[in-house]
Amino acid sequence: MRLSAHEESEKLFEEGVALYEQERFPEAEANFIKALELNAGSDEIKYNLALVYFEQQKYDLTWALVDQIHELDCTEILEALEKSGFKEHYDIPDDIPDACSLCDYFKTGSMIKDDGGFCGFYSIRVIPTSQCVVFRLADEGKVSVDDVEKNQNKKLMTSIEKFKLSLNDNRLPAEFPCSRCGLRNQLTETDRVTKSFACSKCNTVNDVKRMIMEVENHIRSISETELFRILIFEQDYKPEFSLAAKREINRRGLDIVDNAEFLKLLKHGRPSQ
Repeated sequence: MRLSAHEESEKLFEEGVALYEQERFPEAEANFIKALELNAGSDEIKYNLALVYFEQQKYDLTWALVDQIHELDCTEILEALEKSGFKEHYDIPDDIPDACSLCDYFKTGSMIKDDGGFCGFYSIRVIPTSQCVVFRLADEGKVSVDDVEKNQNKKLMTSIEKFKLSLNDNRLPAEFPCSRCGLRNQLTETDRVTKSFACSKCNTVNDVKRMIMEVENHIRSISETELFRILIFEQDYKPEFSLAAKREINRRGLDIVDNAEFLKLLKHGRPSQ
C-alpha cells in the first residue's frame, strides 16, 4: 500500500531521528531534507535538521533553519552556536538565478501547493516566481550585496567564456544530425574539420559546408540581436544556422563581452511568449 505524502514524511523523519541517534549524520541529513520537502512547514523537522547541521559544523545552515523556526524553543541550539564562536552568516549559492525555480536547488514536494516549492540550499519553502532567496537576504543585510554581484558576474563570465571559445572553434560539433534521416552521427576529427560526413544509417553524404553557405545570405541580413539569440539558444535552430551565425558574428567583428544586448539575452533568456 502506497504511503500518503504525510505518512512518507513521518517515516523519513523517524528514520532520520534513528540515524541521528546512531551519529550517522550525513544519512540523517538526507532523510530530514526529504521529509521537509514533503512537509515544508514542519518546525519539528527543521529543528532536527538544524541539530544534524550543527553536528556536522554546518553552522550557517544551522542558523538559517533556526531563523525559520517559530513554534519551538531553539535556545539550546543558539547557545551551542554561540559557544562554537559562530557569528550570523549566510552562505551564497554558486548558482543565483533571476527567479526562484531556475536552479538545481529548487525542488517540489507533494505537500507543497502548485504555486510553491522548496529551496534545497536554504532548506525553506519558496515561491517559484519570486526572486532567489539570496536577494531577500541581501535586502535584509544578511549577505553582502557585493558578494552577490560578484557571484553573478562570475557565473556570467563563465558563460561568456564558453561562447567565446565556441566562436573561435571552426570545427563542427562532435555530434551532428543527418539532414535526411535525422540520426545524430558521431563525427571523426576529419569530419569536423572538413565539415562533411556520410551518415552511418542511410549513407547520405552531408556537405555541411554547403548547407552553411545556403543560409549565409539570410544570416547576413539579420540583426545583431537575432545573431546573439541563435548563438545562445542554438538548440532552437537548425545546426547550419547556428554555425552560420557564428561565422557572421566573427565577420562583423562583434565583441560579445561588452555588448549590452548580448549580456541582456544571456541574463534574461528567452522572451515570454
